[in-house]
Amino acid sequence: MKQREWNRRRSVIASNQVGTTPTHLVIRLMLPTKQTKSEESPELFFLVYDSECPICSRFIQLLDKLYTSSSHQLTVAPSVYSLSICKGFKNIKLGQDQIDHLASLQSSTIIFIDSRSRVHLYSRAILAAIMLSNQRAYSLFYQLCLLLPLRLTDKLYKEFSSRRLLISEAIKVKKKCLLGCQSVILIDRDGHLLRQSASRDSQEDL
Repeated sequence: MKQREWNRRRSVIASNQVGTTPTHLVIRLMLPTKQTKSEESPELFFLVYDSECPICSRFIQLLDKLYTSSSHQLTVAPSVYSLSICKGFKNIKLGQDQIDHLASLQSSTIIFIDSRSRVHLYSRAILAAIMLSNQRAYSLFYQLCLLLPLRLTDKLYKEFSSRRLLISEAIKVKKKCLLGCQSVILIDRDGHLLRQSASRDSQEDL
């Protein structure tokens, strides 16, 4: 009798456990759960270029290829003012005086602004834009360029920049349409979105 009563109680307990926890849930709890890595927000970089310069548009196309597999997000615009009114630019800590100063320089240099609000001009702007794409092939090139005096590389950049339109015409470089870019975000002079990166979901904030 005691053994029969014990068996009855054990069956009741087992039935209550199964009723409380469904079978599929029990199996799921027994299996090792897959750890999903939370996606980090991409760092936002900004670049101002001369939209009338064929060589500059080719450089933007190069950056579009470099940032295809990058974890960072690059937004390009033809002017500092159009860039400054983008929502993605709201976390960049630049005062109006600094923006006005950069606007006075934009005709003579590419302007690159990183996620820490650091502004890169002339030769360092090109190097920073390439290096921060996280392409290993350019890492050594970047390190070698840093060994050169800044005064020298900036002088070479300014000499080339002042003649960029003549050089474009001489070597027959034609201006390319950038609407085909897939990785960088394009902003027009009015601050409107021209092209949104096809590989980023977080760009809806622009």
